[in-house]
Amino acid sequence: MSEFRVTNFRQELKVLVVLVCFFVGLELIARMVSESLDDDRAHIAQFDELVGELGEKKGAVLGNSLLLHGLDLEQFAQESPDFSTIRVTPVSSAVLDWGHLYERYFLKGEELPEHLFVGFVAHHVDDSEPAKLRRLSRHFASTGSLSQLWERERFDFHQRVQSGLSHVSALIGDQPAHRERVLDYFIDWYRLGLRTNQDWVTGEVESSVERQSSFERMTRFVDMVQAGGTRLWIIPLSQPEYWELNPGLLELIEKKGVGLMDARSIPGMTADDFSDGYHLGESGAEKFTRWFAKEISEKITQDP
Repeated sequence: MSEFRVTNFRQELKVLVVLVCFFVGLELIARMVSESLDDDRAHIAQFDELVGELGEKKGAVLGNSLLLHGLDLEQFAQESPDFSTIRVTPVSSAVLDWGHLYERYFLKGEELPEHLFVGFVAHHVDDSEPAKLRRLSRHFASTGSLSQLWERERFDFHQRVQSGLSHVSALIGDQPAHRERVLDYFIDWYRLGLRTNQDWVTGEVESSVERQSSFERMTRFVDMVQAGGTRLWIIPLSQPEYWELNPGLLELIEKKGVGLMDARSIPGMTADDFSDGYHLGESGAEKFTRWFAKEISEKITQDP
């Protein structure tokens, strides 16, 4: 007859301590390598520093990869020497992200921009745009805004737990990025191909599917920005094919007194100026930057 032993509490506690230490170690590693996962997270890590420069700048540009690729800051500084700006353009972000980002990084700072420019295509400002829960909770939402996020987005219990854990843990919040980094190591250009394909699919779906639009997120964002005395401008961005602004969005910006800089049809811009059918390439960025500087001159710096 074989003899077996029943573990006692002290032995079980040792196992638990080892497991806790293991996960704490993984969390520390995840935090240390977070900024090196990709250029986007390196950019996010600079948000506090960028917003801290607002005392010397007149404006801030907010958007996603469309403006990251589409606005050349060096060229803009040369073409618009009387107007300086910072650029905050996290990849694959939309109005839900921008609202929490603005609250977390801009409103807590000592300075607010005189002018805020928000670039987008249609789905970026629509309430139907899916929330990227882990990334939003980890990098954009503040601790104080989490409960508001849960209520406004009607998150269920599972989503609340996941977003809460993502907010406090880099291991959980950046999990998709860690997975992409590992696969990118074994498959050349995996991450770039994946994101380019995701952006292309998003653009194709948006151009071919009619959806019921609403703008509660955008309304809250506009109210928050304007409450701080910042002049808000929205910039519908160029795409290879011209797209229509939603009448509901037009009504919102007119009602709220939001400025409009319409970049959907820039003179001389063609499909050849887009690198992948969605983002502007080098020639497109040059044309957009020149157009943006001209708009700044005509609508802001030359105002009486």
